[in-house]
Amino acid sequence: MSELLDTIDTDLSWSTKPAFTSMQVCQLLNISYRQLHYRIERGYAKPALESTGSGVSHMWSLRNVIDLAVFEANLAHCPMGGHG
Repeated sequence: MSELLDTIDTDLSWSTKPAFTSMQVCQLLNISYRQLHYRIERGYAKPALESTGSGVSHMWSLRNVIDLAVFEANLAHCPMGGHG
């Protein structure tokens, strides 16, 4: 059993590397860009790399996308929830 555990790659740094644009995140989570921007403004979501100017997309890691997906799932089940 310990031999099997030794073969498992425990380096999860790949999950925090920027890989998705904001538009891709919106498509994956079925939310509008405005909804995503609202979540960023309110501190509910934080991209791996924030854009530095107008027209430049934030970049999101897999970990960011998963965190936001969990937030969206909880929001959908909230009594006052739904996308907004």
